[in-house]
Amino acid sequence: ARAGCIKVVHDGVELCGPLLLQRLLKAIADGAPASESGGIAVVMGTLACTQTLLINQYFHILFRISVHTKVQLISAIYRKALTVSSSGYAKVGTGKVNNLQSNDAAKLWNMPQYLHQLWNAPLKLVAIMAMLSSIIHV
Repeated sequence: ARAGCIKVVHDGVELCGPLLLQRLLKAIADGAPASESGGIAVVMGTLACTQTLLINQYFHILFRISVHTKVQLISAIYRKALTVSSSGYAKVGTGKVNNLQSNDAAKLWNMPQYLHQLWNAPLKLVAIMAMLSSIIHV
């Protein structure tokens, strides 16, 4: 839940960039004082740094979740492998069991990092389309 909140804040900050750029260009075109244009530029730089910190925190949290998921899966597979008889291993082979264990863990390793995209991508798409339609006045 914490990672999802960080992602929402990150996306909000990310969407502020084009709005501030539009405001900066309008201020320059209207001949606004340099302090106003400079202030907008400073805010844009601050938002870029904030955006970087937020996305790094987001991926740090999800990386830790991924590690815990991988460890739990490998542990469960190993416990299950301990209950298999030696004749069962003879049929399948130890190498194949290790391969399956490694492949399953690798597939689940990436899942938490991209699971938030299921709800986040459509939300971001709607926001971007709304911004675009307001810019081109549709």
